Amino acid sequence: LRGSAETLKEQQENSSPVTHAGCGTNTPPAGGLKGQACPAAVLHGVSDIRLVLVGRPGVGKSSTGNAILGRLAFSPGGPSSGTSSCCWQSEWVFGHQVTVAETPGLSETSDDAVKRDISTCVNMLRPHAVLLVTRVGSSTVENLATMRQVEEFFGMDVSRYTRILYTYANSAAPDIERQRRATGPELLFKVGYRYHVLNNNPDHWDGQQVYDLVQAVARMVMAKGGEVYSIRSTV
Repeated sequence: LRGSAETLKEQQENSSPVTHAGCGTNTPPAGGLKGQACPAAVLHGVSDIRLVLVGRPGVGKSSTGNAILGRLAFSPGGPSSGTSSCCWQSEWVFGHQVTVAETPGLSETSDDAVKRDISTCVNMLRPHAVLLVTRVGSSTVENLATMRQVEEFFGMDVSRYTRILYTYANSAAPDIERQRRATGPELLFKVGYRYHVLNNNPDHWDGQQVYDLVQAVARMVMAKGGEVYSIRSTV
């Protein structure tokens, strides 16, 4: 499953993209997300997976969403660059209809409009998992601050649905054990030690990493009986 830009291009050409909705708006899909017949067997009995990407501005949520969906679904300079709109897209990914929502970047100065947009997006999409996107080598203090903001926006129980997604863009895989030690126990403990590594550079696309992520979320969905996350109160 490991491949280069050519491998990613081949998957894009051979896949059937699902009609997306809500890109740059908060309008839900009419009648739900629709697409063509699933091109592969449904794994773990879960056909539909909905993910929300959160993180600080500029951490690469757009490229991460592209890597997960296997196509150019999000453009750099989207919500992570400062606009206050969520954007979501869908694609069949290894037998699952995966919907990924990119949210505005979180920072200490995030205003109420950003909080309202994220809350509305989450409550409309009703995700199965929240992926906290952070770069390999990023500051532990910064990551903890971001997680605290996620808890502030989403509620303290969001940690039950959160997975840390360490991203990198080099051809060489990072030393993830070293990254775990650098992260410290507090952040990983908060999310039940659920974490993944993903190369979000299209020139070094790694299908195995995407497969592992999607299957891990599918297992979590099964374990929770299909339970989804919603924010009980908005700003």
